[in-house]
Amino acid sequence: MSPPEDHLRHPAIPTDRLSPYLHAAFFLTGVGVLMLGPLLPEFSQQWRLQDSQVGMLLTAQFAGSFTGAVLLHNNLKKSLTIGNVCLAIGYTALALAAGHSAGFVAACVALLVGGFGIGQLINAISLISARRAREKRGAALMSLNLTWSAGALLSPLLIGLARGHLSLQPVLFIFAATAALLMLYQFTLSASLSKTATHDSIFLTPLTGPPSSARSLLLYFAFLFFLYGALENSITGWLATFTIRYAHGTVSAGAYVTTVLWIGITAGRAVALPLLRRLSERTIQVAAILATILASLAMYTVSSQLPLLILAVTLGASLAPIIPVTQSLFLGSTHSTPRQAGFVMATAALGGATLPLLIGFVSQHFGSLRYALELPSAVGVSLLLLCLYIPKR
Repeated sequence: MSPPEDHLRHPAIPTDRLSPYLHAAFFLTGVGVLMLGPLLPEFSQQWRLQDSQVGMLLTAQFAGSFTGAVLLHNNLKKSLTIGNVCLAIGYTALALAAGHSAGFVAACVALLVGGFGIGQLINAISLISARRAREKRGAALMSLNLTWSAGALLSPLLIGLARGHLSLQPVLFIFAATAALLMLYQFTLSASLSKTATHDSIFLTPLTGPPSSARSLLLYFAFLFFLYGALENSITGWLATFTIRYAHGTVSAGAYVTTVLWIGITAGRAVALPLLRRLSERTIQVAAILATILASLAMYTVSSQLPLLILAVTLGASLAPIIPVTQSLFLGSTHSTPRQAGFVMATAALGGATLPLLIGFVSQHFGSLRYALELPSAVGVSLLLLCLYIPKR
């Protein structure tokens, strides 16, 4: 089936001013999502928080991001505007809250607003990029996710460098000002965005068949995203603790191993880009999931830091291509509104919130985090089996 005529007016991978904006925004959201972690100890000390209250800050950001994805506007240009505004306002409010000794509640609200902006931006940009890329959708999404992981990787470093010269509040104001500048840049792209982002559907291969088939396919991909989110977050969330308990590491060693994991994710996406020219998206997806299963199973045997470092970069490289190619397969297989797509992709966040919590309960019940961290392997097997099953359209 040939693409609609309006798609033909856009190049396969655009080189105009819109592409730099999309990548800049994705980089900024990567920094924003990961910057909260290094700042939590300072928030905890300043406001004398209990661990449960510290968790509320993370939950506020997650809840905002999830809600932003679920409430994606069918006019994606509006979602970009809303996302930019909420990101700038949210982190400005967080900076103001950081300047007060009783700013905890305000900080939770600010992170909810900022997280909402992140959710709107990430999903709107993914859908716009997929629509513009057409046949090279997988490469476009892989490139975007490479940019995001670079932001996530550099976030702790950028925060550390900034905190070496500035107090907490100016650092947050700088991030908010950067989001505001991005918003102003978006306003200069109004014409380009109007051509791309205002159509009701940005998917290139309409689903054929009755509505029940459409719903079944949406549920299929929602479950795929849910399992992937569970797999990635359980590994990234518990790796530092695993390092301390079983590889005789310190707190700094745990942070270093997690950084190596993100290096693996970033490098893996860079390597996957040229592979997409030779291999199908489905082949890369299945191979990456299989490699992740094997690497996560190997965690049961690790007892020192050097093998764990090697395993961390392997895990990162294995995880790297899964979400971009899954997004591409989803966007190429369904004909749906952006809001429906946002909801489906937001299920990854639900999975990411569920399995790490379950691992904590299993670890406490059996007295072994090593045992509990075999759960990601089981999730990986489920994900692999689901990928091998392709529902009829």
